[in-house]
Amino acid sequence: KATYKINPKGTKLKKLKKAKKAIKVKWKKQSSKMSTSRITGYQIRLATNKQFTKNKKTVTVKGYKKVSKKVTKLKAKKKYYVKIRTYKIVGGKKYYSSWSKIKTVKTKK
Repeated sequence: KATYKINPKGTKLKKLKKAKKAIKVKWKKQSSKMSTSRITGYQIRLATNKQFTKNKKTVTVKGYKKVSKKVTKLKAKKKYYVKIRTYKIVGGKKYYSSWSKIKTVKTKK
């Protein structure tokens, strides 16, 4: 009997671009060598405080090839803290990487 621990490789936030009540999030592209065998998609978390407790929003992006996502329906003129992680689905269960470093951006009016 063998036991395996599944740890998807994480990613880094590259750029946050502000928009009207929205943010465009860009992250580092995964290596083409990894393909679908390593990750299934990404999870982006936003909040208006560093502890990610106020106005928290989580967005899931399916597919390992994607490198950006526009997050809408946010509050205007608010500072948002953003972090990202990858996930892999194995046998119906999701396994997550660790969170990236936190970046901040302020939405437009």
